[in-house]
Amino acid sequence: MKAIALVSLLLVASSWACTPAGNTTTAATPVDKPVGDEPAAKQVVPAPAPEQELVVKSDELRVEGSLVWFEPDSGVQRAAYTRYAFDKTEFEKVVGAAKPETDVTLIIQVTKTEEKTHSPSDPSSPSPDGGFRITIHHAKILRLK
Repeated sequence: MKAIALVSLLLVASSWACTPAGNTTTAATPVDKPVGDEPAAKQVVPAPAPEQELVVKSDELRVEGSLVWFEPDSGVQRAAYTRYAFDKTEFEKVVGAAKPETDVTLIIQVTKTEEKTHSPSDPSSPSPDGGFRITIHHAKILRLK
């Protein structure tokens, strides 16, 4: 009789310890649900991008539609290129012209960055493995330096 009582006690204890997920054995409050007025998840506001100084050479500027493109070292062959895109009206307002006659130094803040790859359509054209990597920074001009 003692052996049967001991076995039944072990069975009850082991079934309590092995309760499947989702089935609660106590009246505990779930951790993932908000309590009272507490929000379910805290909103994280990203920190603004830091200001950067950018020396813009007038011969490396290109106007295309509503954008002014600054493409530093675009005449140099390399596997990776960096480009900056500015709003044309904003550029003209701060700099004075979309294609200034002299080089200017801008204080900018990058608002968005894109990574692209480009492979020539002609397979016999020289290109790096995986194509050319192009990083495009969309930026806001804060002021001239």
